[in-house]
Amino acid sequence: MKDTNLKKNKKNEDAGLVLVVDDVVDTATIIKKLLELEGFRVITAYDGKNALKKAINEKPDAILLDIKLPDIDGIELLKKIKEHLPDVSIVMFTAYASVETVIQSLQDGAIDFIQKPFENEYLLYSIRKAVEKKRLHDQIKKNREEIEATKNYLENVIESSGDPILIVDAKGYLVKMNKMAEEILGYSASEIKDKQIYFLYPYDEELHNMLKILRKKGYVNQYEINIRNKKGEIIPFELSIRVLRDHNNKLIGSVTIARDLRERKRLEEELRYKSITDELTDLYNRRHFYEQLEQEITRAKRMKTNLSLILFDIDDFKYYNDTFGHLEGDRILKKVGEITKKNIRGKVDTAYRYGGDEFTILLPGADQKQAITIANRIVSSLKKSELHYINLSMGIVEYKNKYSLEEFVKHADEAMYKAKQTCSIINVYNHKKNGQNR
Repeated sequence: MKDTNLKKNKKNEDAGLVLVVDDVVDTATIIKKLLELEGFRVITAYDGKNALKKAINEKPDAILLDIKLPDIDGIELLKKIKEHLPDVSIVMFTAYASVETVIQSLQDGAIDFIQKPFENEYLLYSIRKAVEKKRLHDQIKKNREEIEATKNYLENVIESSGDPILIVDAKGYLVKMNKMAEEILGYSASEIKDKQIYFLYPYDEELHNMLKILRKKGYVNQYEINIRNKKGEIIPFELSIRVLRDHNNKLIGSVTIARDLRERKRLEEELRYKSITDELTDLYNRRHFYEQLEQEITRAKRMKTNLSLILFDIDDFKYYNDTFGHLEGDRILKKVGEITKKNIRGKVDTAYRYGGDEFTILLPGADQKQAITIANRIVSSLKKSELHYINLSMGIVEYKNKYSLEEFVKHADEAMYKAKQTCSIINVYNHKKNGQNR
C-alpha cells in the first residue's frame, strides 16, 4: 500500500523526503509523526526488501536506517542502497551498537549514527543535516554545466553550509572557500589563493590515493583524510569531491565538501573506552583483559622478555556484600580498584576487573620478583587505607613459553586459591612445586 503522506501539499515539499526503516512499527510511526511535524515528507519500511525498493523508486533525500532488520543486516542494506543511490544521506540508528558496528557503518557511507533511545532534537538535527548534504550534492551536480550562470546562487548555498567547502580550478589553485572553511583551517582565502591546496595535506600517501580515485571516477565520496590547519594541527576530515566540467566537458575544477571528524572521532574513542572499561571501578574489563593478554604473550615470545600476571580477589567479599549491602560492596570494589591503579607501574602495567570481586594485573617485562613487589605494595596501601580490615588473596605466575593463554590464567587462579587456602595473602605459582607461599 503506497504511503498517502506522499500527497502532502507544496509548502512542505522543500523540507525533504525521508525514508524511515525500522522493523518496530510503533517506533517507525513515532519518528514519522515527529518528522512530519517539522515539515518533512516521510515514507516508511519495516524490512530490508521494501526499504531497498522504496529507496530506489522514491529517491529520498535522507534515510534513517535501523541496523537490526528481520531479513537483512542494516550495514549490508546500507551498501546496497549506496550502490543505487551513491549520494543519498543515510543516518544509522540502533539500540545494540558496538564500536565496531559504528565505525563500519560510517566507513560504508553513513553520515551519522544515532543510539536508541534517541533525543528528538538530535534526531531532527541529524536528519536536517542529512537532507542539506544530499541537496547540496544534487545542486552541484545539477549546475555542473551552468556553473557560471548559477555562481551567485551557489555561493549563497556554500556560505550557508555548516561544513567547510572549497572550490579549486583544474590545477588545484583555490577559487573559493566558505567561512566555515576559513574558520576551521585558519586561513583566509586571500592567504592561499596563489597556492595549490595540496599543501594542506600532510601525508603524501593519503593525498595520492584520494587523487587516484578522483581521476578514475570523477568523484570521491566520504573519503577520510587528514588536513593540517594554519596552527599546525592535524585535523581528520571526511571529504566528498565532485569534478566540475564546462559545456564542452572540459575539466574546470572541483568542489570539495569537508566534514570535520574531530567530534565523531571523540565519540568513537568514548564508545571504545566504554566498551573496554568496567563502569564501577574504571579499570579495564574482562574482555579487554583477554585481548591485551594475547598481545602481551605474543610480544613476550617475540621479544623474549618477561611477563607476569597477578590474579587476586577480596576475602569474604560475599559476607561484606550481604551484611552491609550492595552499595558498601560497590564502594569496596571501587576503592580496591583505585588502590590497585595507583600502585602499578604507570604506562607499563594494566589492571582489570576480571569479574565479581576478582581483579587481574598484567605486568609486561616483570619477573616473579618484581610481581611480588607490586603485589606487596598493593597489600600495604590497602592496609593503610580505610579498608584496612579487608584482606586479599593474590596469585602470581610468571609466563613460560610452554603455557597456553588459558594455562597462564589457570595457573594464576590456582595460585590465588592456594593463597586463600593457606591464608598466606600472596602465592607464587611454581610449575614444578605448583605454588609457593609468600
